[in-house]
Amino acid sequence: AATGGRQDLLFGAIDVYNEAAYDLLEESTPRLPVREHSIGGAFFAAGAQWCSIEGAADAEAALSDASRHRAVGAHALNRDSSRSHAVFTVMVQTYPPGAATSAARSAVLVFVDLAGSERREQTGTSGHAADESAAINKSLLALNRCVTALAEASASGDGPSAGSAAPARRSHVPYRSSVLTRLLR
Repeated sequence: AATGGRQDLLFGAIDVYNEAAYDLLEESTPRLPVREHSIGGAFFAAGAQWCSIEGAADAEAALSDASRHRAVGAHALNRDSSRSHAVFTVMVQTYPPGAATSAARSAVLVFVDLAGSERREQTGTSGHAADESAAINKSLLALNRCVTALAEASASGDGPSAGSAAPARRSHVPYRSSVLTRLLR
């Protein structure tokens, strides 16, 4: 912990529904564009809200409020089926004593609640619900491909290597295949 400095705890929540990002901290929100940060290449949902939290009780309350705005629907197997993936983020920003805001150090913890993979024959979905199922399955497949590529790169030594003078050759990880994988990059 920092001594004499200031710490901020922030909470954010994004719903990935039909390959689009929505802010779960707002009751009704337009589709948010997913953009790449110019420094470091991290992706984020532009315009998403952050709320300040003081500790575990505040975080639990914010999570509960955000969860109420998630897309849910019914099908043959589940009366309250998640129709989206939720990405919950807790950010800790630490400011050294007397330092400018730009000197902040950040740590981020991301929790993801994934909608389950669905087979149309089993769920009995059609029309819009079938489109939701297809979007869920597309993003889960993209996530699987990213995890597989990362695991293969790690096993083959294609990842960054400590102490080497030349940069390691990196395997391609298809983060851009879905909104979910871009946000989790």
